[in-house]
Amino acid sequence: MPSRRDLLKAGGGALAVAAAGVGARWGAWTPAVHSPAENTWPQHRYGPGNTGYSPDASPPGSNPVAVQRYDTGESANTVVVDEDRMYVGTEHSVWAFERGDDRHSEWDEPGNGWWLAVGSDAVVAAGRGRVTGFDPTTGEVLWERRPEASAYGVLVGERTAYVGFRGRLVAYHLESGERQWVLDADGEVFPGVSDGRLVVGGDGLRAFEPRGPLRGVLADAPRKVWETDEPFGGTHPVDTGDHTLVGTQTGLQTLTCGLAAVGSDGGIDWQVELGNNAGRVAFDGERAYAVSMRYDDGESGVHYSDDTTLHALDPATGDELWSFQRGGWFSSPVVADGTVYVGEAGSPNGNGNLHALDAETGDLLWTFDRAEGVNALAAVGDVLYVATDGGRVLALA
Repeated sequence: MPSRRDLLKAGGGALAVAAAGVGARWGAWTPAVHSPAENTWPQHRYGPGNTGYSPDASPPGSNPVAVQRYDTGESANTVVVDEDRMYVGTEHSVWAFERGDDRHSEWDEPGNGWWLAVGSDAVVAAGRGRVTGFDPTTGEVLWERRPEASAYGVLVGERTAYVGFRGRLVAYHLESGERQWVLDADGEVFPGVSDGRLVVGGDGLRAFEPRGPLRGVLADAPRKVWETDEPFGGTHPVDTGDHTLVGTQTGLQTLTCGLAAVGSDGGIDWQVELGNNAGRVAFDGERAYAVSMRYDDGESGVHYSDDTTLHALDPATGDELWSFQRGGWFSSPVVADGTVYVGEAGSPNGNGNLHALDAETGDLLWTFDRAEGVNALAAVGDVLYVATDGGRVLALA
């Protein structure tokens, strides 16, 4: 009997053929991304909108217990989940585990897994000088590219993998790895989808859409709709439906950064200052959550983070609703079932704890002090996956 994945791939193949025919006749590229299936976390920030919010997950609201421990041997940078497996990226390898079974991996292969995303046909890993497409079931290397650059983000659509580098966004064919087109940008580039358009965060924010029906062929790059010069040094753009939220970050520890709401025409509707760095953002439909750092005055030209704050903001105005502060660096926040989860880095940049807060009030619900440093989170079903510095992923339930 064919598996669920085989059926999905067969159906997806038919849709892809139909879509390709339409594309060939009526113009070039379309974003071709879809919302995550129930009880999955296929992109680094959940879905193409980079919200960090799962509407159908209900991880522990109190007294979490590590029900599985998936060992990876070195710091786990990121974690994504499809219907069948959990995938973990480290600096030197990519791992696949059957969901709920931490006894051994289904496969592990060499690759740079700073960033992961999974589609129906490939798991894409991107990192320092390496972009690889793996078969999700077997781990077979489907394709690999060796750009002379480090990746800052990856987003997988139905037919395309979008990888951000410094100064450019590259679109690779998901099945073959063939480079389809390149968009020039400034700074470190982070892809997303907002208001049905491809948005590219970097030193500014740019939005792109398909070319008109009488122009282009399937491999054509999309056309730029608008561009804003601020905010600069942004990270993953976040789709709220009404705005694109983008935080700002910089290597200049004396510069104040914040969060901006960009409208559908590229205009900035509001902007708030938060701290020296504010590049990690989540959105749950009611509130935006942004992490900021505050640096000390520096000693011998070296600056260290004094504290890190999680801010809850009104998405319509940018007004602060509550805040939560600790001494260590925070990971990107994740939201599910009325709870915000945020983790601290391990020593020397934090004590490695994981915190859960009430999304409405900011009240601390619990702290898990055995996480060994939190790099990434994924909320799937009744489980919170925690990628740690300690060389494992914890499944908390």
